[in-house]
Amino acid sequence: MAKQADRRKSERSGGASKTALVFSVIALCLLLGVGAYALLSFRQGTLNATLIRLLKLAVLACAGLSLLALICALVAFFSRRQRKGAAVPALLLAVLLLVGSGSAIWVYQYMFGRMQHDAAFRELSAEDLHVAQTGENGEVLRGSTEPSTVLSYEEIAARLKRTEVKFDTVPPEELPPDAAKLMEGDAPEGKSYLYDSANRVSNYLLFGLDERGASDSIILCSVDRAHRKVKLLSLGRDTYAIIPTFGTYARMGYAYVWGGPELAISTINKNFCLNVQDYIAVDFDQLADIIDYVGGVDVELNEAEVRYLSSYGSFQVGRNHLDGKAAVGFARTRKSTADDTEINRTGRQREVLVSLMESVLDMPVTSYPSFIRNCLGMCKTSFDASTLTEIAAEVAQGGYSVEQEALLEHVDFWGGIMGQEQFFYTVYDLNRASDYIYRYLYEDLYISGYHD
Repeated sequence: MAKQADRRKSERSGGASKTALVFSVIALCLLLGVGAYALLSFRQGTLNATLIRLLKLAVLACAGLSLLALICALVAFFSRRQRKGAAVPALLLAVLLLVGSGSAIWVYQYMFGRMQHDAAFRELSAEDLHVAQTGENGEVLRGSTEPSTVLSYEEIAARLKRTEVKFDTVPPEELPPDAAKLMEGDAPEGKSYLYDSANRVSNYLLFGLDERGASDSIILCSVDRAHRKVKLLSLGRDTYAIIPTFGTYARMGYAYVWGGPELAISTINKNFCLNVQDYIAVDFDQLADIIDYVGGVDVELNEAEVRYLSSYGSFQVGRNHLDGKAAVGFARTRKSTADDTEINRTGRQREVLVSLMESVLDMPVTSYPSFIRNCLGMCKTSFDASTLTEIAAEVAQGGYSVEQEALLEHVDFWGGIMGQEQFFYTVYDLNRASDYIYRYLYEDLYISGYHD
């Protein structure tokens, strides 16, 4: 009887150290298991936002279990009634895991701590954003862009309540005959369709904002998992388009300053029959800071652009390395020559963006946490941290090529001065433009209704 009592007492006296060791081992297995699965998914190109959130929860759980193990190990270590056989390894393992998981949590919070997440935007419905609908068998339903209600110039001005924002409206009946004929276009011979696998293509919008808060640059960014491509398509800010809510035809670039990202994306979705529901916006002063942070960008300059950028420094024809201010000046160049075009201007914007991406990829891994922290602190976005991490991981996994184009290079358009304020507009068949955008974004996953 005495021996059994001693054995039970011995078992009880070693309970805290054994518990500490069990908690430490469970935490280690959890972290290694989820970490190995995430690494394998990254190499296979299947890492997604759900798995990233799971990994984050696993790190938090590991930190919690490690803390419990540390407490139990300390109880066993300092208690006279507890055996210390397993306490020492349990204590060391718990401290190691706690430091590791705590560091991971700190790095994550450090990177995304300044993120300007537009949570209110995420509450908007597909109907609010005029997201394109598909019918039976994936038919693309391109509806009319005619407005249901039309506000007058005075009503728009009263609703904006911003005297510093200059704008103009041009009703269709005031279009020059050549522009009106182009906009009317021709009807497709058949219906257009998307295959089911088209859901592997995700589309977002990138806005470059000027000092007034207007979208001076509008780039449609597509992550095409089916063809492993990142595609950048410039949409002209001067496009003659219908502005939802206000119900008037005006320059597409007005939408952002009139109603923020919600109205800007609604306008683009409605006019081009798109399904965009996320965005990233940055003003040009902030873009200059981001470019400086990565050490500048490399671009090709012609003779006219060298002259135009002379106020930013001394450059030569050919490849040049530009700092933030010079790069933004290059991207926003409107009249480097008398015959400079909107196509050239948007091409410069995409060149800077692609070079910026290349500079980021060339950065050492140790620079990423501070870069992400500073970059996200300057941008406003509808993305949450997990989704942004997923997209970045997809592109970084390799195998993705980058393509870039301007919409105006592929549509017949009329360009000219119109309206009371005499602003420049580009007018073209919006359905034809939508069809080209679909062919560019989805490639063989899209069947066009235009036989040519």
